[in-house]
Amino acid sequence: TRTGAHSIKYRAYSDQEVKRILKNCTGFHYDAVTIAFHTGLRFKDICHLKIEDVDLETGTIEIIPAKTSRFRKAVYIHLHKDVIDVLRKAAENNLSDYFFPEAVAQYSSGTFGVQFKRILKKANVLDNKHGKASFHSLRSTFITNCEEAGISRTVIQGIVGHGSPHMTERYSEDKKSGRILKDMPSIK
Repeated sequence: TRTGAHSIKYRAYSDQEVKRILKNCTGFHYDAVTIAFHTGLRFKDICHLKIEDVDLETGTIEIIPAKTSRFRKAVYIHLHKDVIDVLRKAAENNLSDYFFPEAVAQYSSGTFGVQFKRILKKANVLDNKHGKASFHSLRSTFITNCEEAGISRTVIQGIVGHGSPHMTERYSEDKKSGRILKDMPSIK
């Protein structure tokens, strides 16, 4: 059942933490972090991203996320320039149906997760009171950044493919939107 009541809470990363993570990444990890930061896609969906799912000319992804594939609901994501650059580079001289064929081959081995934990340690990005630090935390980072930018939760929910706004809320650590209260008129 998908209730959103799982016990693991993944924390969002600050921009400085993401920069430190990227500084310690190479190859596929660098590409995967860039894509996750700008799209909120899960690691499995990035590993298995097909050339046919992306239109580099319009800068969009249309994909049915693996975790929610039984609902057959696609997500549509407009891509940041950095993601387009990463995907264009990955597509060059690529004869596979996938952007990252080596990631598809290694996905089930779990080696990327072990390597990413080392990257987090080198970048000094750790678990904290807000939750666990992992690759999945980039999903929380994306959702938090979207909310702090003023994007409505309904739109974010559609981008990341959540079935309910409660799940999207679970990922957000929005601390900036409430600042609007400072600008409320005085009654005195």
